[in-house]
Amino acid sequence: MPAKLYSWLSKLEDDIYDLLVKAGLLAARQASTVMRLKVFLDDYRELKKGGGGRSGGWKPGTSNNRKQSADDLVRYFGEDKALHEISAGDAEDWFQWMQKTAPKGRGLSAATASKKLKDARQFFRSAVKKKLIEENPFEDLRIPAQDNPDRLVEVTRETVQELIDAFDDPEFKLVLALARFAGLRVPSEVSCLTWDDIDFDEETMRIFASKTEHHSRGGHRICPLLPELVPYFEAVRPDDAKQRDFVFKRLRGPKLNLRTPLLRKIESLKMEPWPKLFQNLRANALTDLAEEHPIHKVCRWLGNTVEVAMRHYVIIKKREYDGPRQDRKNH
Repeated sequence: MPAKLYSWLSKLEDDIYDLLVKAGLLAARQASTVMRLKVFLDDYRELKKGGGGRSGGWKPGTSNNRKQSADDLVRYFGEDKALHEISAGDAEDWFQWMQKTAPKGRGLSAATASKKLKDARQFFRSAVKKKLIEENPFEDLRIPAQDNPDRLVEVTRETVQELIDAFDDPEFKLVLALARFAGLRVPSEVSCLTWDDIDFDEETMRIFASKTEHHSRGGHRICPLLPELVPYFEAVRPDDAKQRDFVFKRLRGPKLNLRTPLLRKIESLKMEPWPKLFQNLRANALTDLAEEHPIHKVCRWLGNTVEVAMRHYVIIKKREYDGPRQDRKNH
C-alpha cells in the first residue's frame, strides 16, 4: 500500500473506516496496523544492536546513547503515540521541550539536544523507508551547532603533572599522560593499545579508533611517541612483554570507570574539577600541539578534521586572553 494512502487511512475516524469495511473496500482495522512509537523504536534499536563499523550496526556506547534519545521521544509523546500522528510542529515542540529547564522540560544544553535531534531524524528516516509514514517530521528542523564553548576549559600541563605525580598506579599515570600530552581518547583508544603499537625506535604510536573504523584506513592512524610519554610506558612494561600483549593489564574492559578515581584525586588535591574530564584533556593536548605544528598535521595525529578541531577542541588560553589587556598596561 502506498505510504500516502496508508497515512490517510490511518487518520480516518473509526466510524468512517467501518463504512469502507462494510462496503468491501477495506479489511477490518486491527490495532497492529497502526505503528506505535515505542514498538517502532524498540524494533529499530534491536536491529542496530551488536554491530558497528562497516556492518552498519551500533557499538555498545552508541547503542546506549540512541536508547536515551528514544526514551526522550517516548517520554514526551507517550508509548502508544502513532508514528503518523507526530507532525513537524510536534517535532519542533519536542526539541524545544528538551531545552526547557525542569520541571517543564529536560533541561539539556543546545548541543546535547541537537545530538538527540539527529538521532530522532535517523529513527524516522527509517520509518519513511519502511513506508510506515509518508514524511519525516524531524527532517526540516534546523540542527544548531553542537559545540559548547562554555565547557571547553584550559587544563594546564602543570595541573595534570601534579595529578600524575599524586597517583601511585603507573597505569593511571600513563592514562593521564596519553590523554593530556598526546590527546588520545579515553578509554576507547588507550584500552586497546598493545606493545606492538608502540615503536620506541621510530618514536611512533599506532592508534586504533573505533569511532572512525568505518573510514578508509579502518580507524588506524600513526602519531608521534612524544619524549614525555616514554617514562610512563617504561614504568608499565614488563620485562617479558610480548608484542600482542595489551599495554594496560587492569585499566580496560567494558565496565571500566576512570572518571570516579580521577575526580576523587582532584578533590583530594583541593583542585576545582573541570567539565568533560577526559575530553578537555584531549582538547588541551590538541591546542598545545597546534602551537608547535601545522594544525592539519596535528589533526591527522589525533584523528579528527580541522573543522572539528576548531569547533570542539582548540582552547583560547588564559595567557592569550589576557595578552591585549597586559599590552595596554605596558603602554
